[in-house]
Amino acid sequence: MDFAWIRPEWLWCLLPWLLLSLLSLPRRQQGGKVQQLVASHLRQHMLEQPKASKGPTPIVLTALLVAIIAGAGPSFSRQSTPLVSSEQARVLVLDMSLSVWATDVKPNRLARLRYKAIDFVNASHSRGGGETGLIAYAGDAFVISPMTGDARTLTTLINSLSPDIMPSYGSRPDRAIEQAVALLNQAGHSSGNIILFTDGINEQRVEAIRDSLQGTDLRLNILQIGTAAGAPIQLPNGELLKNSRGEISVPTADPAISKSLASEFGGVAIALTDSNRDIDYLVNTTKAAAKSSTNEQQQLTAELRADAGPYLALLLAPLMILLFRRGAIAILALCIVLPSHQSVAVTWQDMWQTKAQQGQQAFEQGQHQQAAELFNDPMRKGMAHYRAGDYQQAAEQFQQVESADGRYNLGNALAQLGQYDEAIAAYQQALDRRPDFSDAKANKELLEQLQDQQQQQDQQNQQSDQSDDSQQDSDSSNEQNQDQSQQQSQEQSSGQNDQQSDSQSDDSSQQSDDQQESANDQPDANDSKDQQSNDSANRDAEQQQQDEQADSELQPDLAQQSESESQQQQPDNAESPPQSNQGQPDQQEQTPELDQPQAGQAVAGSEDEPTDEQQPVREVQLERLPDDPSVLLRNKMQLEYQKRQADGTLIAEDEVW
Repeated sequence: MDFAWIRPEWLWCLLPWLLLSLLSLPRRQQGGKVQQLVASHLRQHMLEQPKASKGPTPIVLTALLVAIIAGAGPSFSRQSTPLVSSEQARVLVLDMSLSVWATDVKPNRLARLRYKAIDFVNASHSRGGGETGLIAYAGDAFVISPMTGDARTLTTLINSLSPDIMPSYGSRPDRAIEQAVALLNQAGHSSGNIILFTDGINEQRVEAIRDSLQGTDLRLNILQIGTAAGAPIQLPNGELLKNSRGEISVPTADPAISKSLASEFGGVAIALTDSNRDIDYLVNTTKAAAKSSTNEQQQLTAELRADAGPYLALLLAPLMILLFRRGAIAILALCIVLPSHQSVAVTWQDMWQTKAQQGQQAFEQGQHQQAAELFNDPMRKGMAHYRAGDYQQAAEQFQQVESADGRYNLGNALAQLGQYDEAIAAYQQALDRRPDFSDAKANKELLEQLQDQQQQQDQQNQQSDQSDDSQQDSDSSNEQNQDQSQQQSQEQSSGQNDQQSDSQSDDSSQQSDDQQESANDQPDANDSKDQQSNDSANRDAEQQQQDEQADSELQPDLAQQSESESQQQQPDNAESPPQSNQGQPDQQEQTPELDQPQAGQAVAGSEDEPTDEQQPVREVQLERLPDDPSVLLRNKMQLEYQKRQADGTLIAEDEVW
């Protein structure tokens, strides 16, 4: 018999067990000679009876002995255990270069690549299980997800991938294969499958791929996306990508390189199909290869001791039944069930989760106010208040956090409260602690732009008020001039009448002609005055129209600036949203109508409409910590790319696609 103790340190518990056993022995009573002198039928009435022992009962001692021996782990045999896990391990590598926007397959290569990748993940986990890692590459390769068995998470990440979130442009499958090998080794898998979804491999990268896979037990499988004829690369803004010479880029797919590499490293290379045959073939191939590799390594086993302690612990059950007769277990059960005299509120969740865990669960379920009450950490409590809309409490909590993230969140809360100067100061503190904090920089610039636009609008309002004052002065001067002109005309008319009575008939006819010319000149003067009044009214209406149009464009411009700042390193011919042309059609339609109203009507209309100072302060939607996976992935890859740039491990790419 091959007997051994697995946990021999438990045998030290036998020392206190022996002490308890000695204390439980019955004590010998003194006065034995007196008992001999007293008759036996009188002893129980005349002599003191021996007291019962206060030590543990034999049942308790036996139960303790069984528990100690079971805890020590007696082992009577050995058993063989394989050292190699039978779970499949695979890494999915996705091509995110600009060439996946080519339209030789409909709607484009990127859409088909996503569909096929999601189908592969779901089929692999439903049929063979195992773990899957995810890597995306363009000008460099990045680990999107470590080895995991959660197909839903992988599906979400795949849907978030696109070339416009990659930190650099290009096509480096060799870097992706290198990352895949490292990912499998870190997870403890000596063998596995690398599945590459790409639209083509440059011949310059073949040798580097061979170097990464050489000497490993990893298989390379390739799904070719695209056709040999190729098609232009249509960017999301509808434009076609051009090379440095100004020619339209047409990426083509060469299946010969993919087939050569896959066959060299024990895999297969297949072309994209409209049906699901390509995915079924890949899943079956990788599953069969993983099973074959596992069978070859079944001989790697270890001899482990078989623990008989759990079986020995079953002997405690009848001993517990015997203790129940004495009421020990019943008293223990009553202590647990009966309520305590102290008013201590212990919920079911408090027994299994800490306050922080309960708060995190409530936060994920959208119960932000409850989460704020459960959290003790100022950062988490502030985030819960912020999500609940209590920005004042959030600012008070973030004020206690001195990190860059705390200052950034404080700026967001203050901005929501309308305290723009304090928010800008908080963003500056975050940048002082972390100079590369892009979100804090973007929010700070956004608030500064908002303040500048508000100042410009205030200046425009002041200029408009000054223009109104000058217009009133001009109107009053015109009225004075008109009165003077009428008075002079009357004086001239009276003088002419006097001259007419004293003059001859020839002079009378001449004076009549002069009066007629003077009368003809008077309407022209009145018309010029009316024209000046209408022109000034038109200028007032145009100025008011421009102010209203600038006011209406303020919020959309801010939103577009925030969106444009969140995007990084777009292609040269990427789409830029039109901003300067907003509102022009309305202005063109309203311009002809400005000539019709009179000056008095135009002024009355402007008084009915509220000025910009009477308008409520518009809520500015700032950039927060985003929940969009694509934004999170972009920021993660950008930080990693900057670290690689600082280390000098990056190589410039000749082609951007």
